[in-house]
Amino acid sequence: MGLFNISKYVLAFVAAMGASAIFVPAFIFLARRYSIFSKVDFRRKNKDQTPLLGGVAIFLAFLLASLIVDINHSFLLLLCAIPIFIVGVLDDIWELPSQPKFVAQIISVALWLGLTPENGMLLEQIGMARSAAFFLTAFWMVGIINATNFIDGMDGEAATTIAVALLTIVILTKGSDLALTATALTGATLGFLLYNMPKAKIYLGDNSTFLGFSAAALAAQLPPPGDGRSYVLVPLFIFAFVEVDACLAIFRRLRHGTSLFKGDHEHIHHKLQKLGFSVGRSLIIITSVVIYSCFTAWFITQLKATNLIWSAMALSTLGLSFVLGGVYYVYYRLAKQVSVYSRTLMHKYINFRDQFFFDSNSFAAASFDLLPYYKELQQRGLLAVDDFIRSFSRLIDEICPGAELKLVGSYTVVALLPKQGESLKMRADLAVKFHDLLEIYSLVKTSESIPIGFCFYADDYNKVNFIRLANIEASTRSKERPAA
Repeated sequence: MGLFNISKYVLAFVAAMGASAIFVPAFIFLARRYSIFSKVDFRRKNKDQTPLLGGVAIFLAFLLASLIVDINHSFLLLLCAIPIFIVGVLDDIWELPSQPKFVAQIISVALWLGLTPENGMLLEQIGMARSAAFFLTAFWMVGIINATNFIDGMDGEAATTIAVALLTIVILTKGSDLALTATALTGATLGFLLYNMPKAKIYLGDNSTFLGFSAAALAAQLPPPGDGRSYVLVPLFIFAFVEVDACLAIFRRLRHGTSLFKGDHEHIHHKLQKLGFSVGRSLIIITSVVIYSCFTAWFITQLKATNLIWSAMALSTLGLSFVLGGVYYVYYRLAKQVSVYSRTLMHKYINFRDQFFFDSNSFAAASFDLLPYYKELQQRGLLAVDDFIRSFSRLIDEICPGAELKLVGSYTVVALLPKQGESLKMRADLAVKFHDLLEIYSLVKTSESIPIGFCFYADDYNKVNFIRLANIEASTRSKERPAA
């Protein structure tokens, strides 16, 4: 690489980082002036409202650097990103529903891939037909866009992750227009990070999707050395952390029956903080994992033999699984430790029956699984757990007067209710009051109206699951009970 080319890289990086460092304070001022703040909700529980629009500053800084250095590749990327960018700004201001955001993502991805020259996609270069490469690349890019938005829940996380990914792309494509584009975008992202590291003065806002789109678009065009098909592993490892976090989120939401587009409080960064790590230490752990994954991507490009490449992939995957498995193992151990304590507290404040007798043709019931909330409460100390269970017992007395109660396992309270009125109205009333209690203790984990852990049952609604859950002896003898 000649001296002139090196100076272009330096100029692109410095111009983008400098512009971003200047633009971000201006957007902090604008966000405060027009009250464009992050919500204080179940995902970000700090009481301070933080300005949004950080992604707008990155976009404009990237544009300015592209104009200064005349990066043609960047102009195409910015053009295709306009739908995502515009919808992202509107979402920061008015909080749009998920549908227009998803449509904007599809349009931007389709534009980018449609304008990509013949044989320009990585999957095409390793021998895949253009139509199949277009579909699979589009699917992956939309996934990365949303996965980047998922991890934008902690100070510095999304921007740091994407910055490391972009630096990896620069290293892998040095000397190309693609590398120059990635260099400018890295500079813009790092300029924003000066204000986004803990404790953040500004957040990306919904234009975290712009960063996800841009990084994924560049990775989708990585040129493979030779015709090695195993090179498809490289972009997968560059974004391994966001892919794993997104897959876990999708699995979790499907299991709980919640929308895939609704946020929750169970991402990896949330779990690390619940285990007692500060935001700063959580960021160090996550960044280390991202660097490890990107190093694996680079290492794969240095190997020629296919068996060595797949061996490196297996070993790296094993290492990542070990780290993630360690987080979940600690959760498991903590759950075991508090299980006995939980049962003791439950029986201290709530009167349980050993068995229910009910009319299977006319009944209503509800279950409250408190385990997801214990995991967070136990980090606040045993007194916090005790106080919550006491408040929960009062709530049960209030919303389920006359109910028969049973403890299933150590954490799930099942209430057999006197059937009064329409089942769905009872379900809504119980869910709202349980949600209110969780909000008081800052334990809400989803924006859905039905809290995680709450289920409702009736003779015409979910009856089979209720009988299976509570291991109940169903009786058609109108709540007939054995003699005392």
